[in-house]
Amino acid sequence: MNNLRIKHVITAVVSVLILLTITVGAIGFYSTQRAVDLLENLALRSANQQTAVASIELRMEMNRSHILQALQHNPENRFAALHNHPLSVHSQFVSNNSEELRKEIANLRASIVRAETRQEIERWADVSNNFGMALVGEAMRAIEDGRWDLANEMLGKKINPVYAESMKTYRSLDAFMSERNKQQSEQLHAELWTLNLIIIGAILLAVLLACGATIYLVRAIGVPLSKAVDVARRVAAGDLSLRIDVDSSNEFGQLLTALRDMTASLASIVGDVRNGSDTIATASTQIAAGNLDLSARTEQQASAIEETAASVEELTSTVRQNAENARQANGLAASASDVAIRGGAVVTEVIGTMGEINASARRIVDIIAVIDGIAFQTNILALNAAVEAARAGDQGRGFAVVATEVRSLAQRSASAAKEIKELITDSVGKVDSGSRLVDQAGARMEEIVQSVRRVADIMGEITSASAEQSAGIEQIHQAISQMDQGTQQNAALVEEAAGAAQSLQDSAAGLAARVSVFKLAAGPQSPPPVAPAGMASASRALAHRSLAQA
Repeated sequence: MNNLRIKHVITAVVSVLILLTITVGAIGFYSTQRAVDLLENLALRSANQQTAVASIELRMEMNRSHILQALQHNPENRFAALHNHPLSVHSQFVSNNSEELRKEIANLRASIVRAETRQEIERWADVSNNFGMALVGEAMRAIEDGRWDLANEMLGKKINPVYAESMKTYRSLDAFMSERNKQQSEQLHAELWTLNLIIIGAILLAVLLACGATIYLVRAIGVPLSKAVDVARRVAAGDLSLRIDVDSSNEFGQLLTALRDMTASLASIVGDVRNGSDTIATASTQIAAGNLDLSARTEQQASAIEETAASVEELTSTVRQNAENARQANGLAASASDVAIRGGAVVTEVIGTMGEINASARRIVDIIAVIDGIAFQTNILALNAAVEAARAGDQGRGFAVVATEVRSLAQRSASAAKEIKELITDSVGKVDSGSRLVDQAGARMEEIVQSVRRVADIMGEITSASAEQSAGIEQIHQAISQMDQGTQQNAALVEEAAGAAQSLQDSAAGLAARVSVFKLAAGPQSPPPVAPAGMASASRALAHRSLAQA
């Protein structure tokens, strides 16, 4: 039984209880249905049958009553004056009542289940001549035909005797049905009492089984749980040397097995922690020593960075001065370039003016050539005139004098034109020479302008380079400043590392102290490690000193 799984036990117990509940419910349901059936047979069917029998008897009496009332419509009857309604009222009622009587008789016969009851009903039908409907119908037809004596005779000799026997049979049938109902009621009470006993027995059985299952579950669950609680309390108190015996394989056996494995694993972990605390103490001591070395190197690095920062500051000042000088030289070169450009423009204007003078001189030369040609032609004309005057003799003497004067004027004009031409030619030559010199001066001025522009460009490049150098050195200065800040932060980190090392040593000591409360099965218990005194304080002092120097 100890190896039964708890879930199977609980499932079985719950299943049995559910089965008992279903059984009790089924018995109750059957009892209810049985009671309903019995009540239906007794209270409903029997009552309906008795009501139907009484209704049939009543309708038979109503038919006979209306026959009597119809007979009073006879004019010879002293009660005829009391009836102020037609005879058809009674005949119509008898007809309708007989139809309803047939329906009730049919329903009664259809509802009868037991043979003895059916026999009694059929005997009543035989005694009553089919419940008197044929006799009543025949009497009503005789009344409608005015055969009053025949109707009276039928009522007295046939209908009344039949109804008297029918009443006896009806009373016998009613007594029979009442007795039957009484028997059914007694049977109902007996069956209900039996069903109640069965339900009570099922409930008692369910209670007994539930009590037994509860006792079993308390033993199967409570004892292993108490054992597991005791193990947990001893482990919580630090006793890891206890021995846990497992004598079952169910869930509680698995729980105890898990507790045993947990205790063994915890004992192993505690041993490892004790060993590891010594290792942590040694490592923290080494970390503290490393922090001392790191602090010393950080101090040296901070000093070197200070010297580098001073040198870079001086270099930055020099580069800034060079950049300023280059900027001023660039401005002067730009001014010289502007002056050279303006001079080049003036030389260009002079070249244009010299060209215009040269063009005017050439035009004068052309004009003088024309004058020289005119003088030459005039001289020829004067010579021709002199020849003609000589041929004329004395008559042409005056004309010869005029021709001579004209020839003299032409010669002087030609001589003057020649001199002017020589002067103009000399001037044109000098103007050409001047134009060539001016062209050469313009070319030299253009070269000067180009040279000045190149100088200005070079100075601009020098200025840009100086600005870039200044910016680069400024960045170097910022980088060195950041390195200086980093060094200071490293010094602070050294102090924090020293504090962390001390905290690690304290944690290792505290951990060892906490672990020392556990009792292991075997092996000596190592004392908690002691942090080396003065190591962390010396590291922090050196870190503070390097931070102050940085």
